Amino acid sequence: MKTYLKSLFVLVLFSFSILACEGPIGPEGPQGAKGDTGAAGANGTNGERGPAGTNGTNGTNGATGPTGPTGPAGATGPTGPAGATGPAGAGVTTIETYSADQDSWGAVGTIGQSGYNREAVGELAEITQEVMENGIVLVYFKRSGSTFFSPLPKVWQLNSGATSNATEQMDFSFDEEYLVLSNFRTNFSEPFVWQEGDDQKIRVVTITNPGGRIDVNALKRMSYVEVENFLRSSGSKIERFEKVLF
Repeated sequence: MKTYLKSLFVLVLFSFSILACEGPIGPEGPQGAKGDTGAAGANGTNGERGPAGTNGTNGTNGATGPTGPTGPAGATGPTGPAGATGPAGAGVTTIETYSADQDSWGAVGTIGQSGYNREAVGELAEITQEVMENGIVLVYFKRSGSTFFSPLPKVWQLNSGATSNATEQMDFSFDEEYLVLSNFRTNFSEPFVWQEGDDQKIRVVTITNPGGRIDVNALKRMSYVEVENFLRSSGSKIERFEKVLF
């Protein structure tokens, strides 16, 4: 045991002796050059494809854009088939021309008083009950020396003296089988037209079955020639007579 301890002591003492004899550490030498980069490693293999994702929700519709320009008109289509035959025309039209003279006109009332006029009353068998209920009666008057038939009622403006604001008128009324012409002035003085002579003509148009296609008010705005042409084009059967009515 003593021998071991002694040996250990000698060893320690020897170590200190060596350390006591070592010099100081020298400065750090410079860093050596960087070595070459090693070669790149090979790429790894691709991993497996992941599962497909779920579809997203649809977005909201965008605002409607402005209307585009109108395209050119298409070609005209073929003509359609002819329509069915229309209803019957204006039925039977009677056109009667009557003559009258001064003796045909009688005085009604008192001259200068309300209601005074000259009247001519004639029998007219063509104005039947059917015409009264469903037909049309038009009357035209031709003054002596004239060639023009004026539709009645007719108004003439008076232009002389105290009568300058008055008018003279010719009008008509009718009842079953009767026609009444009336010549008067609005100031109730004596009218003039009835006195013109024996060349007066009265033309009466009676339409027995006018049908729904004839506008009575439109006829009243037409001249006699226009009315006759219209009735002919409407398919009306026209019968003419020349008579002395009054």
